[in-house]
Amino acid sequence: MKYLSPLLQALEEHESALRTFIRTRVSCPHTAADLFQQMTEKLLRKRDNDSIDNPRAYLYQTARNELITHYRGTQTRESYEQAYASQQETDAAVDIEETVIVRKRIETLNQALNELPPLTRRVFWLYRIEHKKQKDIAAELDVSLSSVEKHLAHAMKHCRQRLRQPEGQEP
Repeated sequence: MKYLSPLLQALEEHESALRTFIRTRVSCPHTAADLFQQMTEKLLRKRDNDSIDNPRAYLYQTARNELITHYRGTQTRESYEQAYASQQETDAAVDIEETVIVRKRIETLNQALNELPPLTRRVFWLYRIEHKKQKDIAAELDVSLSSVEKHLAHAMKHCRQRLRQPEGQEP
């Protein structure tokens, strides 16, 4: 028969009571079983088990310490989760606000483009959206390169002015 220290003998004798002690202090039986297992593992790793005067009291104090560690971890985790959820709500609000701002800018830009003459609008579209070279646009539209440059300059200036105007102000 293998020698068991007084502490491990006390653990074996009081296992049922210790499990009940832990289970009554946590809401989940699985958590209680995990805490008991963690406590037992720590006790098995303890080297100087023979020097403990009152093994039963030591076991209950160890169980209390495991419970305290568990509750501290739970509180820390909950505070992190709350902070994360709060940050997510803030980020969502910022995202919504940014989306509204971007949509308004796009509407303003669309209005500005619709205010341009058709040829100027077409030159702008080909250059900025379809990424065509100015000389290719000139060839496609059968206009001079300097004409394409002037239409682009006019379109850019007009769009820039419209985007800088305060909301609701007429052009």
